[in-house]
Amino acid sequence: MIKNLRSLAALALVACSVPMIQSVVLAAPQTVAQRAPIAPVTVGQWFTKFDQVMHTNIITMQEKEQCDGLLAQAIMPNFDKGTARTLLSGLSGRYVRASQMLDAMPKMAQTKQLYEGYAWYYLETSKLFQTYLKLIDNPMGLAATDESGQLLAPQLVQKKEQLIKVREALIALDQKVRNENGVTTPAIGM
Repeated sequence: MIKNLRSLAALALVACSVPMIQSVVLAAPQTVAQRAPIAPVTVGQWFTKFDQVMHTNIITMQEKEQCDGLLAQAIMPNFDKGTARTLLSGLSGRYVRASQMLDAMPKMAQTKQLYEGYAWYYLETSKLFQTYLKLIDNPMGLAATDESGQLLAPQLVQKKEQLIKVREALIALDQKVRNENGVTTPAIGM
């Protein structure tokens, strides 16, 4: 898996000159890129559909703040696990739906790297929310470990930092692809 991610990351570095990508693993499984054939649409039309996916599935500032405080709140005696479960389950589902919506879009060479990056980002973010759920439901709390005995909480922080870097790189790549193809619609962001 690591070898596959490294080779895909190397391909991403060659294909894109966005500096941030050099320090971030930006890769999607090969199967993601092969799910739908390339369809004859313009780059502008692709971005119109892409912006709809982004807008439909964007995380709100309130949700972001709630997620950011979950690990700190998890050690509090009055921590509301039910509210946390509802939030995290909803966000995880939203990111899976975003990946599915993106997957249903036409595939084209000009947007392939952007598509693969966001497909990976959406799925990995969904997995992050699912891991948060496991941590919340674990009786050991923040002392919970994975199968190899490593603490989950530090892994979550590291994964979140990685996803933030990937998101920043994708936003830069989005703007680069739009500029290269004369697409003037603004990027929505996440």
